[in-house]
Amino acid sequence: MTENAHYFLAIPLPHHIKEWVRKQQNLFLNYGKLTYKHVVDSADFHITLKFLGAMSPTIIDELMNVLKIQVISSPFQLTIGGIGFFGLENHPRVSWLNVEKNEALINLYNQIEQVTLNNGFQQEKRAYQPHITLTKKWVKGDFDPSTYEEVQQVINEIKSISVTQMVLYQVKPQLTPRYQLVDTIRF
Repeated sequence: MTENAHYFLAIPLPHHIKEWVRKQQNLFLNYGKLTYKHVVDSADFHITLKFLGAMSPTIIDELMNVLKIQVISSPFQLTIGGIGFFGLENHPRVSWLNVEKNEALINLYNQIEQVTLNNGFQQEKRAYQPHITLTKKWVKGDFDPSTYEEVQQVINEIKSISVTQMVLYQVKPQLTPRYQLVDTIRF
């Protein structure tokens, strides 16, 4: 029996922004306080819009056809910068770069949530926190929450990007890059 692949919708990043994010990632890693099992490859940097999970190719084709008709967006700008964490204060399981939560992004996110909900997908229970993941799966090292401001001063550059499309990625954990482009919706 073949297992269905996992998919997610995302905002892709241009190459020059991926390179900049990689530099921010290296600044964080060289800060030297924490060790992570997975350091995200620069080719895999993106902004997640919706994790869809395991799906058959037929279901994914049907969903993409509906999204292409029902999701309406114009190109918009986003600001990226500043580090954040998910998890315990002294052992954050994920480190990430912040993405501005502006009206255009929230509108796009809400449209995707509505379309996917109307097509049988689960609604996301957590509040949307747009970000670009740098590292995952904390292994060792302690992070003193009082040094958070110090880390923010090291990783403090801000960049702006133009968002002109969203994409569908298929997760292939055995490959590098892990996320393979399947389809694109241009704005």
